[in-house]
Amino acid sequence: MLGEAGADANLDVAAAEFTSLVRNAQRAGNDTGLGALRELVISLESAIVLMRVLTKDYFVVLAIGAEGNIGRGRFELRKAELKLAKEFAI
Repeated sequence: MLGEAGADANLDVAAAEFTSLVRNAQRAGNDTGLGALRELVISLESAIVLMRVLTKDYFVVLAIGAEGNIGRGRFELRKAELKLAKEFAI
């Protein structure tokens, strides 16, 4: 079991890695002419990670269990996006 410091370190590493994935997906969408990235879903062995882009520089992330409800997760991220829209002047 991870201690608090270990969990914080893992979150920092995960944040850096997922930021890199979002940037690469944004670039791929633009380079292929398919448009801007809106959402990214990554299904891992023990978790599903959903990311929704707010602006060019900001996105929200939701991690759920591997058996979690992706549709509900997407719905919750959309609700979060709408609440944060005022803050980011989207």
